[in-house]
Amino acid sequence: YDLAHYFGGNSSYNTSNPYYRMFISHPEPRPTGFRYIDLDPDDLERHINHLYEKYADVEANEVRFEEYRVEDADLVCIGFGVVSRILQSAIDAARDEGHKVGLLRPISLWPFPSKRLAQLAEEGRKMLVVEMNKGQMVDDVRLAVQHRVPIGFYSRVGGNVPSSAELYEQILVHLGGAR
Repeated sequence: YDLAHYFGGNSSYNTSNPYYRMFISHPEPRPTGFRYIDLDPDDLERHINHLYEKYADVEANEVRFEEYRVEDADLVCIGFGVVSRILQSAIDAARDEGHKVGLLRPISLWPFPSKRLAQLAEEGRKMLVVEMNKGQMVDDVRLAVQHRVPIGFYSRVGGNVPSSAELYEQILVHLGGAR
């Protein structure tokens, strides 16, 4: 298979190379002059296994999140970025009214705090995911809790930032006590 037409006529397949490397000249000069894709299955397998070991290490040791008033919460709100700061105010207001609400704020979205969310689900905590997008994080939460507890979702998009009063109302709705 000739890839020359994809790379401006500058490709060659070096069949004399025992590792079957394909050398592809980049259309624009690069410092190295060539890119290569290693086609030897054993080398690729070793490399992929090495990468997966690194990923597993990161997932085991680099999960970053913060909890706020979760210790006795019936409802755990999950939000990141500016939403998490607004949720703190809404949670404080709900706590002042006697509602047991807390916050889990992912600091890193990868690796995601799936194990901690699964623990909270095992304890029977309801969850409310609040995002300023259309639900990218709620899917990660659903995967983590595996339908063990109800997961509510509330979002604002287009640059609209939810107010603490708005999030307070959502907390009440998801606790089952909407006004």
